[in-house]
This record gives sequence, C-alpha cells and structure tokens, in this order.
Amino acid sequence: MANELIAVLFIIVNFGLVVLSYKLFGRKGLYAYITMSVIAANIQVAKTTTIFGIVTTLGNTMFSGIFLATDLLSEKYGKKAAMTAVFIGFFTQLSFLIVTQFSLWFKPDASDWAQPHMEGLFSLALPVFTIAGLISFMVSQNIDVFVFHFIKKRFPEDKWLWLRNNGSTLISQFVDTFIFTAVVVMFGLWEMEIAVDIFFVTYLFKVILSISDTPFVYLLKKVNPMDL
Repeated sequence: MANELIAVLFIIVNFGLVVLSYKLFGRKGLYAYITMSVIAANIQVAKTTTIFGIVTTLGNTMFSGIFLATDLLSEKYGKKAAMTAVFIGFFTQLSFLIVTQFSLWFKPDASDWAQPHMEGLFSLALPVFTIAGLISFMVSQNIDVFVFHFIKKRFPEDKWLWLRNNGSTLISQFVDTFIFTAVVVMFGLWEMEIAVDIFFVTYLFKVILSISDTPFVYLLKKVNPMDL
C-alpha cells in the first residue's frame, strides 16, 4: 500500500478514535487517548518516511489528535480541564522516559532477543526525542490553550469554532515544531540542513492536519458522551 494512502487512512483513523474515545468515555476518554498518543508519537517520531516525495517524521498525526482533544476540552469543559490534559501528557512522557531506561539497565539472559532492538530504540534517539517532546509539548500546549480561550472570548459563537480550533493549533504547532527541531539539533541527531527541511515539511503537514480535523471538532461538539 502506498505511503500516501496509508497517511490518509491513518489521519481518519486517528481522529475517528478521538471521537470514539469521547463518545464512549467522555472527558476521561480524551485524557486516556492523550496518554496513549504521547507515548505512540514519541516512538513514531524516531522513524522517517516519504509522503508525496517529501521526507518527514512520523508522530505528527498522533500529536494532531492531542491538539484536537485539548481544543475539545477547552471548548466543552473549560481551561482547567484542558490544562489538566496538558499536565497528564507531560507526566506520561516523563514517566515513559524513566521506565524505558530501566528496561535497558537489566542484563539480558542468553536466550533474550529483544535487548539489541530495545537499545536501538530506547538508548539514544528515544530519550532525546522524548526530552525534545517534553519541552515542546509543555510550551506549545500552554500556548494552544491560551490562544484558544483568547479567541473564544472575542468570538464565542459556534460558527467561529473553526477559528478557535485552527488559530490556536496553527500557532502552537509552529512553536512545537520549532522547539522540537532545535532541541534535536542541539543533541546532534540531525544536521542543520536536514533539520531546516524537516522543520518546514513537518509544519506543512501539521497545517494540513489542523485543517483536516475541522469537521471532526464540529462533530465532537455535537457528540453526547456516555460520561463515566
């Protein structure tokens, strides 16, 4: 299957799972999906792929689902609920980094086959990507929540939901991409020339993803969750 087709399918599935999580479990479902997404995104971002002839990292789609979830929390439950999601995501990333490092410290048995694969994934790239993700996530998510409510105070009607959603996400995703790229370059995993290309391409994909989630945020606005 072509990467482009997989990418479109992945976007639909990811946003669809956000809707399903909210429908089945309400606010708690969004918190749970954010927790899963930050772990998956920090693993996926270590892999590069080619979509429409452009080299990009994975993880962007999962992170776009996080921004969709926090925007919905802001819209329906307020700033406090959205900030709770931000801190849950931050704590999850930090805990994941700590736990994965412990798994490498154990001396493997002679019958073990997983250690070299875990070392390849967790020993260098993952900690750097996770640290970069921690910093960029915390800063960008705070900006996302702030900008969303800043716009909502001035344009509170439902017809402006697209502006609140896209405006806050596009600004915060730019900051997120810049910080993440800068930290990875600082640790020496990407050369500057490659990093600049990745920055612009990644942000371009995030713009596309942000626009793509607009129908889903209107759908989520109308969903009556089976809140636990």
